[in-house]
Amino acid sequence: MALTADEVATITRRQFLAFERKSNDGVHVDVGVDIKISNPLLLTAHKALQALKDALYSDPNNFTENWVGPDVCAYNGVFCVPSMYNQSVSAVATLDMNGADVAGYLPKEIGLMKDLAVLHLNSNRFCGIIPEEIRNMTELYEFDVSNNRFVGPFPTVVLGVPKLSYLDIRFNDFDGPIPPELFRKPYDAIFLNNNRFSSGIPETIGKSKATVIVLANNNLGGCIPRSIGEAAATLDQFIFINNSLSGCLPVETGLLTGTTVFDVSGNALTGSIPLTLARLSKVEQLDLSRNMFTGEVPRGVCELPALANLSVSQNFLANEAVGCTMLQKERG
Repeated sequence: MALTADEVATITRRQFLAFERKSNDGVHVDVGVDIKISNPLLLTAHKALQALKDALYSDPNNFTENWVGPDVCAYNGVFCVPSMYNQSVSAVATLDMNGADVAGYLPKEIGLMKDLAVLHLNSNRFCGIIPEEIRNMTELYEFDVSNNRFVGPFPTVVLGVPKLSYLDIRFNDFDGPIPPELFRKPYDAIFLNNNRFSSGIPETIGKSKATVIVLANNNLGGCIPRSIGEAAATLDQFIFINNSLSGCLPVETGLLTGTTVFDVSGNALTGSIPLTLARLSKVEQLDLSRNMFTGEVPRGVCELPALANLSVSQNFLANEAVGCTMLQKERG
């Protein structure tokens, strides 16, 4: 069930009030006298999970119903493994609440789970901001808070998580510029689509080592940086749909010879389609539709060996090359 605007505002206020109350004394571990947990790693995890449960506004499917008692590893969505520092004790390695449909905010105590490697919170109704204490999760390599109602500027706190590899914050209400430092991080996948990011694509995008970069459905504007060609060694999927991008498609995009998905549809790109796109020998999906390209589709583009799906519709092209027409007939 979707939250109303008033409910979102209420949850966000609750988060800020909670942060304000704890700002003077930091985050401490206190467990009720009736709870005995000898393992210090599970003790702090218990504190974090109880704080998260208390921060929930709604739990219609009773996902956290069994989040009681000392057996943290038996809680729904919690997965434990032997600690990498001491194999004789367990630590919480994964918190998976995907699709739980809970509503609430992330408390500061979430950062107590320093052994957590995977945090999956997608498809819920979390609101408010990403707390700064996330940076304390020194083992975290997957961070997925997609399809929620998080707000504010890009959560730069995640850039300080040392082992992070997978970043998914799509389908939220983040806004403002994308920090240039993002693309200097050794992430494997970056999903920022369906937010309200603006102020252009940073020139540092070419420094990215990611295999997947999805920036679709924001309002970035500006040009695609020529530096994009520098990402050729790793970039597999390049998806920049519906971003109010303008200017010409840089010839350096032809350097992305390992890319399989190249989608810049729904922008305001102008000029001719670069001949260099004929170098994209591994591209399977090429979508240039709904732009303002002029001229003709280069024959080399039409004859790309791995091409399975080509779209150049809704441009100002004079005509399509014979190879493109044949391709569309054969595969349409």
